[in-house]
Amino acid sequence: MTANAARFLILLVFAGLTTPAMADDCTTALRASVQKPVTTLTSREDGHGNLIQTRVVQLPEVQYVQTTDGQWHSVATSIKERIDTATEDLKTAKVTCERSGTGTVHRTATVVYLMHEDNGGDITDSKVWIAANLIMRSDITLAGAHYTTLFDYAHVSAPANAKALASR
Repeated sequence: MTANAARFLILLVFAGLTTPAMADDCTTALRASVQKPVTTLTSREDGHGNLIQTRVVQLPEVQYVQTTDGQWHSVATSIKERIDTATEDLKTAKVTCERSGTGTVHRTATVVYLMHEDNGGDITDSKVWIAANLIMRSDITLAGAHYTTLFDYAHVSAPANAKALASR
């Protein structure tokens, strides 16, 4: 996973933890989503039109990342540690979130929000689909790249044969 991809996931999921100006249901969903184990699939196109996908499984005490070669790696990064790090990082950020309509993800009805973050001139814009107080999908533009992430809270398990990496 690239540094930008990791950063945008952290910013998206944890923005609600430090931003009281957001819509209540958007903030509630952000907070609820970060507390749950989750599997994500993030897609982006490279400069040549090739689709690059990254899978991440976040369990309570460990995160698993699948690299482009198909190998799984584990990192001793707990949900709590990620919350703490992101909360600290976002103390200087200005985040807004506004409801923009409805949609569907995986045949589930969702409410769509537009989020904008400005952290010292570093701008991140995203569109977030929320159902049952959980983020189901996000589309994010960060540093000129566009990322789409699908969230799955029902199919979360540690992958077999993951190789351990150093913790954060």
